[in-house]
Amino acid sequence: PHDLRAASLLQVIANGSGDAMLPLRLAAFCWPEDYYVVEDGLTSVPPHTYNRLFQDLCALTTTRLLPRPLAEIERHLQASHDPVRHGLLTFLLEEKCHLRLTKDPTHGELLMPRKATPSARLKSLIEEEGHPVSLDDLTFLYRERFRFAGRQRLCTQLRRSELFLQVDHNLWSLRNWHRDELANAQALADKVLAQVVQLGGKQCVASLLSDADSRTQHLVLDLVRRSVQVRYLGRGEVCAATHSRSAVLTQLLEDFRRAAGEVPLGRFIANQPHERRRLVHQLLHENRLFVFPAPDRIDVLTNYPFNDNRLRQLTSVVEDYLIAHNGYAELTAVLEEVNAHELGGGWLHPTLLGELLRRHGQFEVLPGGFIARSSLGLGGWVMRCIRSALRESAEPITVHELLVERPELVEFADCLEPLLQKDPLIQTPDGSRFQIA
Repeated sequence: PHDLRAASLLQVIANGSGDAMLPLRLAAFCWPEDYYVVEDGLTSVPPHTYNRLFQDLCALTTTRLLPRPLAEIERHLQASHDPVRHGLLTFLLEEKCHLRLTKDPTHGELLMPRKATPSARLKSLIEEEGHPVSLDDLTFLYRERFRFAGRQRLCTQLRRSELFLQVDHNLWSLRNWHRDELANAQALADKVLAQVVQLGGKQCVASLLSDADSRTQHLVLDLVRRSVQVRYLGRGEVCAATHSRSAVLTQLLEDFRRAAGEVPLGRFIANQPHERRRLVHQLLHENRLFVFPAPDRIDVLTNYPFNDNRLRQLTSVVEDYLIAHNGYAELTAVLEEVNAHELGGGWLHPTLLGELLRRHGQFEVLPGGFIARSSLGLGGWVMRCIRSALRESAEPITVHELLVERPELVEFADCLEPLLQKDPLIQTPDGSRFQIA
């Protein structure tokens, strides 16, 4: 249900009924021979086929058999599962078997054991302690177990993940341990939400709960900042979400409307008030309303003929093309495929195409003109090869010398220097030779 496209009929049904599974059950009811509800999802294969495929995949991907090429697994499944649906296969491997797909120059897509995420590691540490843990203690435990840990980075992981709950100042716990407390605090959170909406402006949740203890304040703050009625501003402060867009974003769109076209990125950011330059820089690089028509110029997407339907067609065409080409390709080749489907034109060039795909699809764009499926992890594989070569070298080396040591990177030669320049772990004494910091 969480993959339903925004503003689609199915999502409208889910939001209106309050039952996330209702649109999926309706689809299975209306087309009983085409769709089936299996494990809180909608699939085109019957439940018994789905379960048998999952069991066969588990047998083919045991730890002792990994790493293993995806093409080899598909060949093993052909005898008993024909046809083998690639989308369902990759979903089961990544989401159910907890494996990851990486790019190998010899074997194509290669299945590897998935490394534990920082959130999963933090969850295991708190579970082992059996009680809420302070951020300082978590940092030391993480460093002792996994060698490296930044306090601020761990704090960011704790705040972003749905697994964790801040129950007091600098004290973190697992959310599922406090379901009853959160349910009891919901009534108080509703009162705070009503006050914020009534008062307007920026409000501090702790000030509105001056009579409550610190633990209750943090529980209520967690409930309040997740509500759609308010916008969380950080540091315990919220404001009413009276507009669908923030004031900064609204002002940016007004500035672009007056400019009536693309503008130089550096000059545009320099003209912003100093206190919001960092926010503007982040919005321009990540928000889907904007796009880079050139490396140093920014524009709004509405100046180009791409609505939601056209973007869905674009991402679908590119996804199919990349699947047929080992998961990655040059942007120039992808552009030819897009033009062949009449989705582009003379105004669409590789840089703009890469921007559209990066912001609106599950794609990774590498400097030098390559695009890959995000699940492939191509950029990470390239960087691991680069760092490995630099570690083995006793002195700084050039890009040409690096390619001699790692011939598998020759195909991505144009990507290497931009990646080297951006990596904070890599230094260059003269601008042409590189070494690990």
